[in-house]
Amino acid sequence: MRVALTGASGFIGRNLCAELQRTGHDVLPLARGYDAGILHGFNPEWIFHVAAEIYQEDKMFASNVSLTYALLQATADIDYKAFVYVGSSSEYGRKSKPMSETDCLSPTTMYEATKACGSLLCQAVARARGKPIVIARPFSVYGMYEPEHRLIPRLFQAANTGAAIKLSHAVHDFIYIDDVVRALLLIAENPISGDIVNLGTGTMTSNIEAALTVERATGKHIHSEVIDEKLREFDSAYWCCDPQHAVDAYKFTAGYSLNEGLCAHERRRAA
Repeated sequence: MRVALTGASGFIGRNLCAELQRTGHDVLPLARGYDAGILHGFNPEWIFHVAAEIYQEDKMFASNVSLTYALLQATADIDYKAFVYVGSSSEYGRKSKPMSETDCLSPTTMYEATKACGSLLCQAVARARGKPIVIARPFSVYGMYEPEHRLIPRLFQAANTGAAIKLSHAVHDFIYIDDVVRALLLIAENPISGDIVNLGTGTMTSNIEAALTVERATGKHIHSEVIDEKLREFDSAYWCCDPQHAVDAYKFTAGYSLNEGLCAHERRRAA
């Protein structure tokens, strides 16, 4: 399969690119500022739009909205089999129940809002043009190539160095990167035009529980301090996926519990 991929150097994109190449697909990584002519010459059968700006607010609109629009326009006359936009569970904003695909979007940060804009653009094009475009919304992804400043890498660092770490009362629905990659491929194989699908486990885990799980995976103690200060704007006291639509529409169920995923990650890190 000929596959065009944005964000190939990022966390999810790097893992997805490796799996696509491992399984014999012809991958065209698209860097920012790519020439649309390259796309037409390559004539992709699958398109994965994974690129996003998460941290620099002044670059979010250009990366998360304008880049999405440009890719949709550049591929408008390409007869691809699937276009998968990797959105984010944070588009839903804060909820008090497991998040489902029918929930309204209530973003509270610039990142959440711009990713939601990208999702809406994709869904509008799918409906207007009948294109096989699917929006995937992963929850808290962890695994190989995850940025070092994020929680799971910091917990591994604390376990391996003995350094102390401060933990808030935030919670996550952690999903292992291998499960996310597998889900994205399942979606591409059988896309439902205009569909939205959440990628999570349906299990909510606190930062404190995550630290204990890393301790079990590494066999090392983590010196942690639980702080009671207000959660950051992108943290939440409730964050959980309703995974049923992924099961029903794409036959996807996360294969790794947090403990299993962290053990697999530790083995891969040590290899």
